[in-house]
Amino acid sequence: MARFGRELSESELDSYDVIDRSLARTVRIVNVPFVPGGYAGITFGRFVYLAKPIPPDGTSTLLAHELVHVGQYQQTGIPRYIYRYLKSFFPDLVRMKNWNQAYRAIPYEVEARQETGKWQRRRVGR
Repeated sequence: MARFGRELSESELDSYDVIDRSLARTVRIVNVPFVPGGYAGITFGRFVYLAKPIPPDGTSTLLAHELVHVGQYQQTGIPRYIYRYLKSFFPDLVRMKNWNQAYRAIPYEVEARQETGKWQRRRVGR
C-alpha cells in the first residue's frame, strides 16, 4: 500500500531536532500546487503541506518551523490545537485589522518562530 507523502530522510531526522525523532518518523511531507493564503507551508497533524519542494537535506527553515507545529499538534491534539489557534487569531484580526499581524501574533506561530530560531543557532554551532 502506497503511503501519502514522503517520509523525512535520515539527514532530516538527524537535523530537525525541534521534535522527538520518534514523532519525526511519522511525519509526511506532501507537495501541493499551492497553500491557502499564499503561505509556503501549512501543517495539519503530522502532515506538512508545502507549496514548493525542498531538498531532503535537513536545511529548510520552513520545514523546521512546520515540524514545531507537528509537535504542538501532538501535545494538544488536533481539535484543541485548531480551537486555540482560531481563538487567538480571530479576535486579533478584529482588533488589529491586519491579517498578517494577527497571524504572526498567534501563540503557536510565535513559538514556532522562536524554536526555529533556536534550531538555526544550533545548526550554526555544529
